[in-house]
This record gives sequence, structure tokens and C-alpha cells, in this order.
Amino acid sequence: MSWGRTTASSRAAVQSESGSSRTGPTPGTAWASSKRACRRARRCRHIHRDHDEVFIVTLGKLRFTSGAENVDAEAGACVTVPAGTPHTFSNPFDAPATFIGTMTPDLYIEYFRDLGRLPVNEQGMLDPADIGRTMAKYATGVVR
Repeated sequence: MSWGRTTASSRAAVQSESGSSRTGPTPGTAWASSKRACRRARRCRHIHRDHDEVFIVTLGKLRFTSGAENVDAEAGACVTVPAGTPHTFSNPFDAPATFIGTMTPDLYIEYFRDLGRLPVNEQGMLDPADIGRTMAKYATGVVR
């Protein structure tokens, strides 16, 4: 397995407030975090070339996929995705789910702000081409 899964013990080290924050023990090692909801949607498989991701499930259950492997992580679980690992996550379950996501280093947190500035269509959806261009700004790409 090229990605890791830990238990709820890691949760205490991460702030659980809404929004995002930046901090780091030494210059150049900043991390960012955000708390987000995940509804019944599947995101495209993607890869981050320059940062690791850690997901802490705080409510419900999420499915994480890397290659052919699926991991269902319930509230309290922590899933680590190292840079360079193709992955996706989804909520195929009936209940809502929330998670705290951290990125190290923190460069990717602006990605979510940039997405929020993009126009939406009549159905309230973002244009996939706009999403792809935004992902490319943050050393992230879709894996097909």
C-alpha cells in the first residue's frame, strides 16, 4: 500500500475549527487545514506532486481509493496520502460525512479559495475545464 491509515489518536494534533489555518514548527514547513463536508459525490482520481494530504474523518464514513484498493474510514479514522499517490475519496453512503483535511506544505489551501471564485452553471456546478486549470496551478492533475 502506498498510502497509510492511522487511528483516532492522531486527531488530537489537528485543530478542528472551521475554515483554514496556517502554522508550522519552523519556516518552510507550514501546513494548512480545513474542515469540509462531503455529500454523496465522487471526486475524480488525482495526484498531488508537491504535498502530502491527511484526512481525519469527523462524522460519518468516507471511502478512499488508491489504485484498486478501497478503504472505508469511519469517524475518528485518519488517512494519509503521500505526495505522488493517485487517489480519490467519496461518500457513497446514505449518511453525511465531514472531515478535516491537512496539506503539507500549505500551498494547496489556496486551491479551495480559487475554486470558490470560479463561476458556476445553471445547475450550480463548476466547469471541469476551470477545475483542471485551477488544479494545474497547484501541481495537481487528474489521473485517468
